[in-house]
Amino acid sequence: MFLFYGKRNARIKQYKTEEQSCKHCGHFNITVKVYQEYFHLFYLPIAPVGTKEAVMTCNNCGQPVRLNRLSNKYEEKTRSPFYYYTIPLLIAALIITLITSAYISNSNQTKYINAPQTNDVYVMYQQEDSMDMYYFVRIVKINEDTLFALNNQLFYSRYVYKMDPVDYFTENDTTLLFKHELPQMYEDKTIQRVFRNYDDEDGFTRIN
Repeated sequence: MFLFYGKRNARIKQYKTEEQSCKHCGHFNITVKVYQEYFHLFYLPIAPVGTKEAVMTCNNCGQPVRLNRLSNKYEEKTRSPFYYYTIPLLIAALIITLITSAYISNSNQTKYINAPQTNDVYVMYQQEDSMDMYYFVRIVKINEDTLFALNNQLFYSRYVYKMDPVDYFTENDTTLLFKHELPQMYEDKTIQRVFRNYDDEDGFTRIN
């Protein structure tokens, strides 16, 4: 894989000023262009580097103008543009998006735990003989504090978010859960996740 990185120079601001006259023709009409280098990765700016440089030209005679006081003024007043931080901004936006998504997901999980509904599917976890075991239960009936749930056929050795194509829930294999115990089960990671509003591809609609 090739990494295209390095430094580039770009104009970040342009001004027109009549503060000083051109030493060549005497006109008060000067264009000031401010340049600055930046590091880039795949041509996307990472961060500005080095000092700014003001280049001045007379708009009347076209000759370059060298006035240190004026150059320093425009170099100091010009800020590095925000797009010079493109990659850091993209990374920050990604992190914020992930944090927001995780927060919303956790909020939904808490809501599902506190207010269970029929057809909710829980990913359950247990340890047996030092082996991790994951399985699914699907709520089919709620009677006050009692939840009636169907167990699936298979056990999984790792966390999964959908059922194996050959797996299904069994009508005659029922387990009981209790509403008041669900928050503690979720906190203890016995309930790993709650799925609601799923589709057929997850396998949660298969019952035999």
